[in-house]
Amino acid sequence: MDYAGLFPPASLDLPTALREYADHRRDQEAWMLGHFICPEGRLTDILPFGGLFPAESPLSLSLLPGPGESAVERVGRSVASFAEFASRFGGTAGLAVLELRLSSDAPELSDLRGAAREGAGTEVFVEWSPHLTDIERRLRLVRDVRIQGDGNLGAKIRCGGTESSAFPSVHDVARFIRLCATLDIPFKATAGLHHPVRHDRDGFTMHGFLNVFGAAVLARHGMEDQEALESIIAERDPAAFRLTDGGFAWRSHSVTAAQVTSARQMAFAYGSCSFSEPLEDLEAAGWFGFCTSDTP
Repeated sequence: MDYAGLFPPASLDLPTALREYADHRRDQEAWMLGHFICPEGRLTDILPFGGLFPAESPLSLSLLPGPGESAVERVGRSVASFAEFASRFGGTAGLAVLELRLSSDAPELSDLRGAAREGAGTEVFVEWSPHLTDIERRLRLVRDVRIQGDGNLGAKIRCGGTESSAFPSVHDVARFIRLCATLDIPFKATAGLHHPVRHDRDGFTMHGFLNVFGAAVLARHGMEDQEALESIIAERDPAAFRLTDGGFAWRSHSVTAAQVTSARQMAFAYGSCSFSEPLEDLEAAGWFGFCTSDTP
């Protein structure tokens, strides 16, 4: 889980979000915590908080490049902004990921390739609306860039937001995952995935992170049927999912632990504005070793 405390619905102020992230880095479950998601324009605001991030617990950043016409220029500007920030930051910091939201205009292969090369040394995830009818053609461009040697380029899907229109359909999410598996593209998810299983909350039907990443694991290892993947994304019964030392299963479909591990090459991470809420849900369900003394 990448930490997105700055963003809705949490919308924490920067000092509070940084302190929460620093505290979570020392949690017993810190192995589940990824990067701190931050807009490029907020980097200078982080400078006074270097003391929160000593060498043994550094600040690991996922930057959101600012606006611009060219993906190449946006990525290049973010890399330069981070370099200047790092030279002034009192603690330790690293740039691990760049998350680049693109317009609905069709991209050029050269622009995507240039963005990947400008971001060399980081993972660069490009995002389009999953509603787009030509999403397959766009993802094929990502695949082509990777084939040509820029393997740091991946795709990103937005699974929710503050309006109903921001939530992609079950069909759109399943299609995105199926295409990423078929084209061998790593992906990152964000927004709306605060809880493990699909559910209704605050007037929205929200996707579950267990649905999304369970579907990704099964798609990575042979489940190519769109309808089957849609059924996983639409699943609302927590008991339909099982994870043991031997592997993962959804209903009658199962994969080994080694296959789950290899699927991480595709299913990279997801952003959540809370680190605590997903853990509390996992503990309440007794999943993944988060078992209380009252849970068998």
